[in-house]
Amino acid sequence: MWWSLIISIFPIVISLTSLGISIYAARKNVREERFNLDFELVKWFGSSTRDDIPNFLWLTIINNSKLPCTLLEINVEVKDIAGNVALGIGRGNKSLVSTTITRSNGNEDKKEKYSLDYPQNIDSYSSVGGYFHFHSSNPYYDFEEREAKVTIKTNRGNITKALFLDKGKNIFRVLQNFDSGNRQPRYREDGSEIVYINDGI
Repeated sequence: MWWSLIISIFPIVISLTSLGISIYAARKNVREERFNLDFELVKWFGSSTRDDIPNFLWLTIINNSKLPCTLLEINVEVKDIAGNVALGIGRGNKSLVSTTITRSNGNEDKKEKYSLDYPQNIDSYSSVGGYFHFHSSNPYYDFEEREAKVTIKTNRGNITKALFLDKGKNIFRVLQNFDSGNRQPRYREDGSEIVYINDGI
């Protein structure tokens, strides 16, 4: 009797086990394919006071998803104490960040550094890093020393994070500090220290 009962319910147990495995695999697959992007600010280069010359954010963008995505645009928004808003939009072809010219023995070596193009493809479980340009009708100092709401727009969704655009991470200020013999302001009005990173363009 018991043997007959076991034989009769065995197919049911197998079916339920298979169903459970299928549900687990489906949920795992959905979790892995879900849009999951993250990014961090490494440094930035803000020196422009004209809307036709961009500023730049050096971002490391990580795609934690099983599926690739395409970065389409970056928006940067800051708000001052009075509620005034400064906006920046990054899109289109790469922009010139800097030009370095070295001369040796009568020869001239010219090197140019550019930001990355939009759109920018990011493969699954991989990352991309570099300067991303953005244009604004506001001068760079409207963004400096403020918390910026940075939105990365992709073909699979958008992600927004708050990034503090530290003067010490602004390569323009870092170079100014170096040229002045470390005489740039060291402290903010609230007493916190401005740490100038040891990095170049």
